[in-house]
Amino acid sequence: MSRRKGRYERRKTRREENRLRRAAAVGGLHDVFGYDDMYKAGKKCCNGVRWKNSTQRFEMHLFSGTARRRRLLLERKWIPGAYVHFTISERGKTRPIDAPRIQDRQVHKVYTKKVLLPLYRPEMIYNNGASLEGKGFEFSKRMLKEDLRRHFRRYGRDGNVILIDFKQFFPSVSHEEIFKRHEKLLLNPDIRKIGDDVVNTVSGGVGLPLGVEPSQAEMIAFPPALDNFIKCQLSIKCAGHYMDDYYVIVPPDRDAKEIMALIVAKAESLKLTVSKSKSRIVPLTKPFRYCKAKFILTETGRVVMNGNRDGVKRARRKIKAFRTKIQNGEMSYDDLWTSVNGMLAYFESYDDHNRVLRLRRLFYSVFGFSPERIENFRERGKRMKYVVHRRFKDKAICGEVNLPAMTMCEEANGYIFHGDKLLCVVTSENAHQFFARDDDGAGMLRGKLTQAIQKTLAKRDANYQNRWDKVWEDPTCQPYKRIEYADFWLWNHDFFNADIDTLRHIAKLVGAKEVA
Repeated sequence: MSRRKGRYERRKTRREENRLRRAAAVGGLHDVFGYDDMYKAGKKCCNGVRWKNSTQRFEMHLFSGTARRRRLLLERKWIPGAYVHFTISERGKTRPIDAPRIQDRQVHKVYTKKVLLPLYRPEMIYNNGASLEGKGFEFSKRMLKEDLRRHFRRYGRDGNVILIDFKQFFPSVSHEEIFKRHEKLLLNPDIRKIGDDVVNTVSGGVGLPLGVEPSQAEMIAFPPALDNFIKCQLSIKCAGHYMDDYYVIVPPDRDAKEIMALIVAKAESLKLTVSKSKSRIVPLTKPFRYCKAKFILTETGRVVMNGNRDGVKRARRKIKAFRTKIQNGEMSYDDLWTSVNGMLAYFESYDDHNRVLRLRRLFYSVFGFSPERIENFRERGKRMKYVVHRRFKDKAICGEVNLPAMTMCEEANGYIFHGDKLLCVVTSENAHQFFARDDDGAGMLRGKLTQAIQKTLAKRDANYQNRWDKVWEDPTCQPYKRIEYADFWLWNHDFFNADIDTLRHIAKLVGAKEVA
């Protein structure tokens, strides 16, 4: 007994030393909120939302704004701003979203990456698959498959799987429990105050905002006590979870109902409420669902994983709708190729051969050719000439390249090539900003005109709004507006391939500098 107690005390001392070492490695405010880290985080916050006016203003003043926010943080004057509240409805399920301002998102991203994850991650089990680098939705399903195979090698199909889901995971979490963890792990009082302030943006002492990055880190790290209870105290090795979706594979010599009762009691001690309607015990001889996928453990030990069958219905409806969009000119064949192959790739990642086959047959019956031929359909094998209208020194698909202006390239199957080097997709941002169609020999002029138009429209001077009003009202410009965005203007792919006369007209309309 004394030896066991001695081992326990040594392990406890070692854990405490590791905790103190990790807290010291985080450092203080100056270490966490370095200017370079904040600037890079600010750039990442702009990805995917640059069409927003708020994002454009943020990025325009990123240098000075980052310095100002860093100064507020170092002077301990930074306060989280109010959230933008809205709801999203996804497949009949409504979720309330609390979106922070992009200025706060910059701080959140740095704080999460340099403080929360380094301190929280060592306490998480490996099979915790949510919102972590190198993990995710597919990781969690892959772990379940491996655990099922591991169980089969020892017990066959005897045993049960416990599926647990928590009710109101984000809205019901106790602030008191989070503050206890902050006090234990965030030893620097200034660092701890920032974390407490983010949590306190939700009043009432309960709940975390959904849509805030630190909230994600707090919640993926909230159940480790439950995880370690299952793994260590209950001695169940085949268990894992994705956010609040748990699976626990119980051996045949253990009582699954008793195990589930113990897990529910432990969860309630952490002030987590188990959803009785979504939690159940399923024999391994029967199929079950986890993370929107259906799992079947066969008699031979093979694990069959099928995708969501409702996704097939949605895919069929989309394919039929695509035909109408193609006929009305609302969708290009390039977009069709991207959308259809994305849907097929989803089912191909599962054991859904028959579903993929049926979708391919439907596509052929609607369009008259197979999905693999979409990329070649428009040109029928024709190769389009492209030219580099300004130096392209960046990372391409093939790797780092440095192509000077006037370098000739070729397009094939929706990609731009230079010799045997694959550069980029023809509809990508790199293609639009550095390459121009040159089948008429006017590629250099075409590229200069598109750049001049964009540069002129981006000027924030007194005539800014007047220029954009002209673009909105001019009938020549209308075919070159991306139709998926109704309340703001983005140039579509056809704009960058327009004829010279059209581009000269638009350039004159907005007052762009004359291009020779």
